[in-house]
Amino acid sequence: SPPVTSAPTGAAGAASWRKKRHPDEFLYSTVITDYSVHQMWIYPNVDCYFVAREEMKTDLIAAGLPAEKIFVTGIPVISKFHREEDREALLEGLGLSSERKTVLLMGGGLGIGGLDAALRTLEQMADPIQMLVVAGKNKELKLRAEQLAQSSRHTILVWGYSPRVREFMAISDFIITKPGALDAIKGHVQGACCSAEAIYLSHIDGIFKLDWEGNVLKHVTLPRHTGDICYYKGRIYDSLSNPQGFNLMVLDDDLNIVGKYKFPGGDGATILNDVLYIGTGPCPSQPHRYSSISTFDLNRIKKAETEQPKDGAAISLGNTFLKKMTLDYGSETFYGVQDFANDGKYIYAMFYAANGGDPCVILTPDLKVVKTVPFDASTGFDFLPPSRNHGKNPRFFRVRHYGGDWRKQNPKTQPAQVRIDFFEVVDGKFINITAE
Repeated sequence: SPPVTSAPTGAAGAASWRKKRHPDEFLYSTVITDYSVHQMWIYPNVDCYFVAREEMKTDLIAAGLPAEKIFVTGIPVISKFHREEDREALLEGLGLSSERKTVLLMGGGLGIGGLDAALRTLEQMADPIQMLVVAGKNKELKLRAEQLAQSSRHTILVWGYSPRVREFMAISDFIITKPGALDAIKGHVQGACCSAEAIYLSHIDGIFKLDWEGNVLKHVTLPRHTGDICYYKGRIYDSLSNPQGFNLMVLDDDLNIVGKYKFPGGDGATILNDVLYIGTGPCPSQPHRYSSISTFDLNRIKKAETEQPKDGAAISLGNTFLKKMTLDYGSETFYGVQDFANDGKYIYAMFYAANGGDPCVILTPDLKVVKTVPFDASTGFDFLPPSRNHGKNPRFFRVRHYGGDWRKQNPKTQPAQVRIDFFEVVDGKFINITAE
């Protein structure tokens, strides 16, 4: 039978290698079992792709793949899931009652998706229910669920990885699983930052706060145009273009506004060694290869928090200004800096390229260009804090927009989705470690 790869693993690379050397030996096809396309799915020498929806076909064509090799078939489901089951017999076999509602909780093979929080919420329900928890390979979740089962007034059955998911689904009235769309998002993601406890994503009209399993904890609406954001010592700094006359907003880690400031605005924000770096233009829509970055004394900004007017008006950042530098970063771009981040040693600035291959410009703290690397992270990225970085090199996540046309988007009928991927900086190269 022809090789079919259904996961972006080493097997796909091996099949690609074999196909290149023996082109007539077999048909090499890839079945993409995601609802969005990622570079890890794309290998050379593939004869055909099978995808879940039309938007994915469009994405593959945009990546340079021939349309005639791409087939929209939906995600394949094993035939046994289509068979009718004897629900009463299955309930009886598990010692469960048909008189109670049954809830299935599962988060895939890794047991992710905020199931702890779901369990705590269900535990508060007044009417007795039955919970089936499939923890996958998440041993900690399995242990916590088993401990809760011992004291719960509900019936809780717990498994690790289980081949009986089809049966569990057949007897369940509700299923709680991994989160999906960020329904309230408007426009594309503008920027991203993180703390040890949360990930923050900004869009035109606000900021989302997520936990590290992807669950939305909070969303706040802010004056547009909300831009790039950065996190530093319990504060989120939001660089924005705003007709109300302020260009920097400071929020606490629960997204409460604590300060508004005026300065020559732009986009892109990061903080290193108590210095705030802001992209300050120029931001023309015509191709150019120069852009300015301004720096501000963060300690003076924090002091100004105590001087905020009671009427909520913004105050000037004039006395916090340090310097402004105009850089030639070696390639033509549109607009100004889109996003900043830093790894504690270097600053990384992302731009929209004028001719493809968005540049990431790596800078020293005194804004000298170290190198420029082609890399698209212009809709948000940030480096992981030490407690989240389990490697020896700097690691960061990148946010990209998926699902629908954000320019014409109706959040109710066409909800936005984002994908977060992870990378490690190794010898100046960005290595995708999302699978890890």
